[in-house]
Amino acid sequence: LANLAYLKSLDLERVFMCHHEPLIGAPTINAFIEKIIASYDRPINKMFTMLEVENPLTVNELAQKYYFYLPSWDDQPPILQVRRLAIAFSYLEYLYDMGKAERQVTEDGVLLYALK
Repeated sequence: LANLAYLKSLDLERVFMCHHEPLIGAPTINAFIEKIIASYDRPINKMFTMLEVENPLTVNELAQKYYFYLPSWDDQPPILQVRRLAIAFSYLEYLYDMGKAERQVTEDGVLLYALK
């Protein structure tokens, strides 16, 4: 998200994207960037509410809590499991970088996250 904020500070006049029409003019481009940044608020806050103080959880445990509304985790195709783990991991790392979560590494390399 810091990179998006940096791009916004450049007041770009033209942006050419792969799967979108070109964006022209700093106000249009900055509004588009703001929309992207805002789209992360809800999922990051949702992940934040799942963290616990006394009970650190793994990325896998938190991903399963985050996607509780889906069918059984084990019945999902591996490609979707990996994608969902990666998304959960990115939210958790963001919370860690922002000082809102603690991260521990177990002896066998498992990452545990808890509320700070």
